[in-house]
Amino acid sequence: MIYDPAYKKLFSQPRLIEDLLKGFVPQPWVAELDFSTLEKRNVHFVTPQLGWRQSDVIWRVKLRDHWLYVLILLEFQSSIDRWMPLRLWVYLGLLYLELLEQQQLLPNGKLPPVLPIVLYNGAPRWRASTQLADLLETLPGLAPYQPRFEFLLLDEGRYSEQDLRLPRNLVAALFRLEHCQEPADILRVLQEVIPAIQQHPELDKALLAWLKTLLVRVQFPEEQLTGIDHLYEVTSMLEERMRSWTERWKQEGFRQGIAQGLEQGLEQGLEQGLEQGLEQGLEQGLEQGLEQGLEQGLEQGLEQGLEQGLERGYLVGERETYVRLTRLRFGEATANQLALWLDRIHDRERLAHIGDWLIQCESGAELLERLPKLLD
Repeated sequence: MIYDPAYKKLFSQPRLIEDLLKGFVPQPWVAELDFSTLEKRNVHFVTPQLGWRQSDVIWRVKLRDHWLYVLILLEFQSSIDRWMPLRLWVYLGLLYLELLEQQQLLPNGKLPPVLPIVLYNGAPRWRASTQLADLLETLPGLAPYQPRFEFLLLDEGRYSEQDLRLPRNLVAALFRLEHCQEPADILRVLQEVIPAIQQHPELDKALLAWLKTLLVRVQFPEEQLTGIDHLYEVTSMLEERMRSWTERWKQEGFRQGIAQGLEQGLEQGLEQGLEQGLEQGLEQGLEQGLEQGLEQGLEQGLEQGLEQGLERGYLVGERETYVRLTRLRFGEATANQLALWLDRIHDRERLAHIGDWLIQCESGAELLERLPKLLD
């Protein structure tokens, strides 16, 4: 398994464990946990076959008025391991033996409860069973004597954007960042996260270390991340980078649009010019008229084509720029709908309103609601 040390550092922060339990463990006893008592456990057991991986962390927390150990096993998997129920079952057995040796029992003499969690962020969705029984062959009458064990699976890729809209939940924000494909998407999530961690420098540091690995993974130049020590610096860098990208795309769009417009305009102008020249030539006389008509037609066609090409080029360039900016700010679906509207707008002054709205609007829905005004 490939593990991410930066990911482990994040889940070595009590705030992440609190948000994980509150947001992703749908059990009534979660509301009774005293998160101020969260303690990270250092494990000492290891087996030659299984080992203890660097990405495994265990916590305990107090429940109600006395200590009840809720030990949370987090497994960071990047690929599907069908033997995970067996691995976790062995881990828990070793953990219980250590607790027994240390006499860390409940007041009633029992071992504390354990919640095993597999946090999976691999690309394919998890298809393997979460129950140990599904890995064991059995015989009639033998089932009562077989071990029963199941872990809680959190498959990041199964959560929709709506599922992860949990206010001030850093784990949900983490999952959303994992889904981001564009700098603008990352920037939006970070702007929600920063107010929640301003008073937690260790959490800021851990999230920054993880975010740097994410940015490199989405093709961000690693050298531009050097010297960045705080999360808010990442947002400033992304904002500046997006401004430079916007200007560059705008210039590219205009250049491409003008080139396309000139080509189309010249072609159309020449065609119209030839047609007009032939018509005039026939009226003036075949020999002289054709020569003069073609000459006049070509001249008029070139002039008209250049004029139409420049205008069309600007329109094409602006349309492409606004679609690209919309895709960055509000996503693919909004950009596709905007493109359909832009095909119906042939006035540069009206198109300019869209540039203002891209800054003013808080959502893609708000932008789309304003578009009919351009056709009034």
